[in-house]
Amino acid sequence: SLMDVAKIYFQNARTIMLKDGYHTSIFIPLKDNRPGELIVAQPESRIDKYLLVRDIAHFVKRTNSNGLIHIAEAWMAAADDIPKGKFAEHAKERREILTLAAVNSDGEQIHLSAKITRKSLKRWKVKELASTETEIGGRLFSLAPVLEVWGKLDVLDLKADDEDMKWLDQHFKDEVPGS
Repeated sequence: SLMDVAKIYFQNARTIMLKDGYHTSIFIPLKDNRPGELIVAQPESRIDKYLLVRDIAHFVKRTNSNGLIHIAEAWMAAADDIPKGKFAEHAKERREILTLAAVNSDGEQIHLSAKITRKSLKRWKVKELASTETEIGGRLFSLAPVLEVWGKLDVLDLKADDEDMKWLDQHFKDEVPGS
């Protein structure tokens, strides 16, 4: 199952993170839960990441892959701590996490993550990884182009009256002078 494959890859990612102190961003296309070509990619900006995921979606379509895993390091913060118009990486109270996002052509979405605690003096080294947190059926917006290739964009449940969508709209809405 997609969950079984995701757990195996996340356990390997945890081992690499603890040993090396970092994890390169990788994409793993799947065919019937079997890994295909490993794609290592280090986007330099948020725009690069969006364009990269679109390219990955085209690759998934071209290779008839029916699953995808993405493993990377990321920043996480509570919504209230993120400055208006900014992202988690800009929050004063943010946490570094190791993250795995897995999707497939059936619309399954799995997110595994673990908070990273770094050593105080040798900040590039990992002191510990928290236990793995699992979210099944969440909304992996970052992989929307891949879900779209499979005709599964509807699993993201993009409704304007949704609380998350309202927050995004307010958070990134341009402020009108004098309002």
